[in-house]
Amino acid sequence: MVPKLHQYQIWKHPSGKIEATKNGWSWVAFFLNFIWAIYRGSWVLGVAVLLAFITLINTLGTNDIALEIVNYFVLATMIIFGIFGNILMEANLKAHGYQLETKVMGWNAEMAIVRFKKLYL
Repeated sequence: MVPKLHQYQIWKHPSGKIEATKNGWSWVAFFLNFIWAIYRGSWVLGVAVLLAFITLINTLGTNDIALEIVNYFVLATMIIFGIFGNILMEANLKAHGYQLETKVMGWNAEMAIVRFKKLYL
């Protein structure tokens, strides 16, 4: 079975570093939300979400209703990160001086970067 090709935006930094972002849903951001945000350089957002988790648990306690509220908060956070994860990554790249170069098709970000280098560099 051949994997599905996705469209990736290729971002280039003036130093020559290249990054790729995918359109649409981000499974990595969905599952790793605040850890993903910190890793991708949006550490303020990541730390804010982590502190919100901790504050919510400490404020509400550990009874059944409180844990249900915390679970809904976690689920909502996961969905928001899944939907907006790639958009957040693009905004972070722009903030760090990256410029959008082009769009290429690839099975994953690494393949998209390799294709970009073969076609445009």
